[in-house]
Amino acid sequence: MIPFNLHHAFRAALGVWLVLGLGVAAPASAQNIHLRFAVEINGTAFTCGGSYALGSASEKVIPTDLRLYVSEFEAIRRDGQPVPIRLVQDQTWQVDQVALLDFEDGQGPCSNGTKEMNTTVRGDLPAGDYQGLRFTIGVPFALNHADPTLAPAPLNNTAMFWNWQGGYKFIRFDTPGFPLHLGST
Repeated sequence: MIPFNLHHAFRAALGVWLVLGLGVAAPASAQNIHLRFAVEINGTAFTCGGSYALGSASEKVIPTDLRLYVSEFEAIRRDGQPVPIRLVQDQTWQVDQVALLDFEDGQGPCSNGTKEMNTTVRGDLPAGDYQGLRFTIGVPFALNHADPTLAPAPLNNTAMFWNWQGGYKFIRFDTPGFPLHLGST
């Protein structure tokens, strides 16, 4: 078992981070974008139920869940100015400016999750010359404390909400004996 240490928790969270690919299909006046996310742990592609060595003691862990909310996407123009990316409103994985990325598949040790997965954020922005991307991990404050039973998908996912804290889990990374849930109250 990994002893809890906030520094190690953040290092683990960063070690389980995202590799981002930007695919752009550009009509004349707008660019449709698909932001594809992938998770790696110590250089190995993440699979729910896989075995990974984490921390300075290289403790073996088997993830049972990995989901996170991302929001407030902006493309950065060559001149440094941010341009909001308008997310596709599918109300399954995306609503308003929030998307849920879901890397667990509901199989084996991940059976508390769902079969459906989502690793892509879809949106559009004006045609232009962009050099970067900026986004927030989490749910914007104005949406963070609403009742998830009344919210549209993906904000209606009660597995990503703290009843006792009245806010969403921005990141949920579970392993047996060591759930890492980051959020804001």
